[in-house]
Amino acid sequence: MIRTNRCRIAALLGCMTMLTACASSTQSSTGTSTSASGLSSAQLAYLQAQLKKYEAIPTFVPPGPAFNAAAAKGKLIVDIPFSSSIPFLTGIDTAMEQVAKLAGIRWVEYANQGEPSQWIQGIDTAIAEHANLVILGGAPSPYQLQPQLKALKAHGIPVEVTHVLDPSQPVPPNVTAVVPANFYEVARLVADYAILQTEGHAQMLVITSNDILASPGQGQAVQQELASRCGSGCHAYLVNVPTQDWATDIQTTVESFLHSHPNVNCVYPLYDSESEFAAPAIVADGDAGKVFIATYNGTPAILKLMETGNVVKFEIGEDLTWLGWAQMDQAMRILTGHAPVKTENTPLRIFTDSTVDETGVPPAYNEGYGNNAFETGYLKLWGLK
Repeated sequence: MIRTNRCRIAALLGCMTMLTACASSTQSSTGTSTSASGLSSAQLAYLQAQLKKYEAIPTFVPPGPAFNAAAAKGKLIVDIPFSSSIPFLTGIDTAMEQVAKLAGIRWVEYANQGEPSQWIQGIDTAIAEHANLVILGGAPSPYQLQPQLKALKAHGIPVEVTHVLDPSQPVPPNVTAVVPANFYEVARLVADYAILQTEGHAQMLVITSNDILASPGQGQAVQQELASRCGSGCHAYLVNVPTQDWATDIQTTVESFLHSHPNVNCVYPLYDSESEFAAPAIVADGDAGKVFIATYNGTPAILKLMETGNVVKFEIGEDLTWLGWAQMDQAMRILTGHAPVKTENTPLRIFTDSTVDETGVPPAYNEGYGNNAFETGYLKLWGLK
């Protein structure tokens, strides 16, 4: 179903090796080996090792002990995504509903257009329907909804928050459990790639959206990684564009910034859907080939830009079906009275020019992550196999 290609993986590893070692090594007066690019051998080894972790097809790692998921049969989950118009979220929700059917769980998807008033209506519906669990998926801020979460708690309805927080962030008040996403690790990996690609001269424009809970921390993670792994030769400029302004502001913001900062060689939209507006800015400014995009999520439209153009060079993707099954693993642990797990070990995979065609031609969600071994792993974990 999902294609694997060991040759292409090997090619990617070779490509990264060449990228980090193509410059001849010299010996400094202190005895430390350095490359002609100015990066030390220790820096090169670290950066190469970090990226290598995520170049291969991911494997399933059980997030916690096995349990009897059949005990959740007949219970009701009300799922309230950030917005039903975002394909990334609808792909995850489709997988979650698939698992609910397998386990005999009643499933209600509260469709909405991303309005806070609609999230509140969804929570009111969950209370009226005597739901056994509410899932907030994708970005509805649990801090913004504290009065509603307190109401759910008063009615004995647990709350799961998914793909909103980094594993290092605390569980918000009145939230039973989270399924975190590795936002800060992604930020560090993008910084590592930029250092390698520019041979220690990364000048990054980071497009943040600080209305998303994990965004400020991602920007800080980039700056910290550049400071610790590259030093004075690298820098990250942070520019905040709220989510509601992506379509209207990103292109002009990037164009203006590239004009005023001609040293910028990497644009990092924290979420790859922003690239739809950032890439035209790079092309319009005549910087295609000089300025590249590195980003995160694995949206097919952006992977296609990598396949067909020369602006998007690096993408960290996630398997949406895998994410959906992981979120349901946490949900069923809650429904059956088991302790939530701290993390579901959801994987990341790096795509570059060498491996992007493993995502399909044209790219498709869930392609490029292996042969769905996680399904067998979860079914065994739940006692449903």
